[in-house]
Amino acid sequence: MDETAACKHQVASYLKLLTEHRVQLVNEIKNIECILDNLLQSGYFTTEDKELVQRKQTRYDKVREILDIICNKGPEAAEYFVYVVYKAKDVYPELQDWINIIEYQPPEHLVRKTILLTDAVCQYSEKLRHQLKRETKFITSYAQKEDTLLDDTYTETLMERVNAVGETEGPISHLEDLFSDTGIINEDAETVFITGDAGVGKTILLQRLQKLWSNGELCIGVKFFFKFRCRMFNIFEKEDKISLRDLLFKYNCYPDKDTDEIFSYIQQHPDSVLFTLDGFDEINADCDLSDIPVISSPFDLMHPVTLLLNLLHGNLLKNSRKLLTARTGTNLPLRMSECNSQQMLDYVTLTDIYLLMLEVFLNRSFKTRLNKRNKSQSETFKAKKDSLMRLGKLAKEGIESNNFIFSQEQITAAGISEEDLQLGFIKSAGHYDGCGNQSTYEFLHLTLQSFFTAFFLVVNERIRAKGIIKFFTRKIPRGGQSHPLNCSVSCKNSKRSSKEHLLEAREHFQLTVFFLCGLLSKTKLDVLSHLTCQISIQKKRAVLKSYLVGCVKTYMSNDFYQMQAVPRFKWLVRCIFEVHSKEVARLAAKRIHQDYIKFTYCNVYSVDCSAITFILRGVQKTIGLELDNNNINDYGVRELIPCFSKLRIIGLNANQITDEGVQVLSEELKKYKIVQYLGLTANKLDDEAVKWFGDVLKVNRSLQTLWLIENNITLTGVKHLIDALKINSAIREICLKSNKISIEETRALIGEQRIVF
Repeated sequence: MDETAACKHQVASYLKLLTEHRVQLVNEIKNIECILDNLLQSGYFTTEDKELVQRKQTRYDKVREILDIICNKGPEAAEYFVYVVYKAKDVYPELQDWINIIEYQPPEHLVRKTILLTDAVCQYSEKLRHQLKRETKFITSYAQKEDTLLDDTYTETLMERVNAVGETEGPISHLEDLFSDTGIINEDAETVFITGDAGVGKTILLQRLQKLWSNGELCIGVKFFFKFRCRMFNIFEKEDKISLRDLLFKYNCYPDKDTDEIFSYIQQHPDSVLFTLDGFDEINADCDLSDIPVISSPFDLMHPVTLLLNLLHGNLLKNSRKLLTARTGTNLPLRMSECNSQQMLDYVTLTDIYLLMLEVFLNRSFKTRLNKRNKSQSETFKAKKDSLMRLGKLAKEGIESNNFIFSQEQITAAGISEEDLQLGFIKSAGHYDGCGNQSTYEFLHLTLQSFFTAFFLVVNERIRAKGIIKFFTRKIPRGGQSHPLNCSVSCKNSKRSSKEHLLEAREHFQLTVFFLCGLLSKTKLDVLSHLTCQISIQKKRAVLKSYLVGCVKTYMSNDFYQMQAVPRFKWLVRCIFEVHSKEVARLAAKRIHQDYIKFTYCNVYSVDCSAITFILRGVQKTIGLELDNNNINDYGVRELIPCFSKLRIIGLNANQITDEGVQVLSEELKKYKIVQYLGLTANKLDDEAVKWFGDVLKVNRSLQTLWLIENNITLTGVKHLIDALKINSAIREICLKSNKISIEETRALIGEQRIVF
């Protein structure tokens, strides 16, 4: 009763607040329409009320009329008025100090209400966001041969901060760090210069920034984001002149209304503007860029290059932020904060690692230092093609016959020379009981033998495409189960048991298939095209893609509501990911007719989650995914992020997940409100994880069942859930059995029946 009375008193105080600060509100409220539209939408104002306000001649009179009507409507209308001013920070920046002074905090019943932003400046900002979101969905490609989703390709970029004399001052860990004060060479220019070799990822880095801003995920306080390709300045003739306003609106995004008001706002708030200018080295100007006239008037007409240079120097829109890219070695006519970027691999697969190792070994044989070599990877492989093929043939014959130890006669018969042995891929195995006292050899590692086998199968033009598929379809004899990644067993030259050989053969045929998929991926075509006929590789790649899709169809029957993904299917998914064909992934996704996929007890690790995501992100419906009793850990949870928008059931029981993984989960559950069941039994969660779930339950009404059994949750964590359940009536059960909560503590919480102890 006391709380209700206090609440009513607080609401009533808003009328007093508006009366006391009436003069300040009348003087500082510039935008009338935003307040009117929200009061009308919420039902506090009628159409007649709005017309009364609009009949007034001056802005001041209109604000007075609004305040008078609100006082007549009552304290709830006054409270909502303050909430609109608080929420529409971009529309009423001059009143935010007032909001802080009165120490306003929005009540729960208002937080869920949406505020309309009808201000011209805010609408233009939203238009910029919408345009950038559309334009950054796909990667900007010079060839423009096919559309590639930015989210499918982008990886974090490795960058270093460089000072004025070219010395490295440390790495840049987060994109937001590009806009920090650290490492600024010229504080007046507010320009960051990103330099790197062609193809390292400068353009895609800017696209990533643009996409983050358009999604509201780049927290740097920028309201306007203007992007330009510097090559566009080459289309202007020498006599062409434009204004700053033309550059912003005509050559970027034109406002739908009130252009003068928006441009005026930009001039008054230049710190709310960010420019990205890609490819400064592509400007072909006839003039001396170091001798550009200084122009500080935003209304003057000037050549576009002159306009650009004055922007970069800070003469125009001083304090606006600029991000400029150019190739390494580009001389700039200004001094800026400088970053050096290197593009990391899109994804690092086992094949990538072994190709790099192959290159390292070969370069060592050339007695060339790796960091100063003058050969490309393809040139290095081509120079030693004959040796690589001889080693590949030996590896293939050994894999097919389950032979991993080679006699001197076998080495000689394969044509392996002393020079080939010096490459370091084969080592002496000494005396081996199964081969007498003669010298024996083996590959440096058994997986290396699988890699050379796959290399030989791909590069050898005499092996047809169907010959590779036969390698996928080997069968285990003597009653063994058919397995597309297993082989026949022959126990030659060894006293080891047939069971040991069987396990070994399974593993290395699987690895060989894995390497085959990696070498036939699209990203490896350029390297291998220098070693063999490109038509041959394309045929093998096409047959492989077709085979993988057929395998998916075999394992996914339309007759079952649930699909139990056996370990061999996990390997198939990894193969599809290794070949990295979006076409295969999309086709595989179309074959998923089931509503529920189980990877329970499949030895799924975090690296497998990338492969699972690669397939599931193409599914056109919501499904259930069960990954119970594996070891995906927090990293695996992050890898699953792209497919959370498809999942309504998520089973992650017994997976070594900690609070860090739950934080990732909570962010996705706030974004995609479709998950109905989430299982996190037998992980490593404590009260911090429960706090994240409490925040989720306050905004998510789709989650019905949450299992947190056998974790490290105490009464402190339970209290977060209790608070969330007060405003969430949708969830049916939260199971907390076998946590660190005593019987006495559970009795005190018996009132909330949806929590099961």
